[in-house]
Amino acid sequence: MRLLSVLMGVLISSVSQGFDHSHRLWDGELKKHLNQDGLVHYNQWSKSASPLDKYLKDLSAVKKSTFNKWTVPQQKAFLVNAYNAFTIKLILKNYPVKSIKNITAFFTKPCSIDFFSL
Repeated sequence: MRLLSVLMGVLISSVSQGFDHSHRLWDGELKKHLNQDGLVHYNQWSKSASPLDKYLKDLSAVKKSTFNKWTVPQQKAFLVNAYNAFTIKLILKNYPVKSIKNITAFFTKPCSIDFFSL
């Protein structure tokens, strides 16, 4: 019964806080699709992109007013993880590609995801 109470408390806390600042879903995807040297297994990842898509949807749902209430470290973690996750998605969308430099839109066109209309 005590375990159930603790689990309910964690669940209620995470729901009330909204965004998962531990980036658990993204972390899990990285652990699944990176080798010990930090190289990405794009072929494997391209076959199971739905958890990544869920994470990107969660990132995109954050409102600027919510983001502004976070601590600076939370904001930085959000932006770094968002950059990395959307970059992986871009590569997976264009997979197989020899280099990210071969993706014509990379760093030459605005991102289709407009975080907070910045």
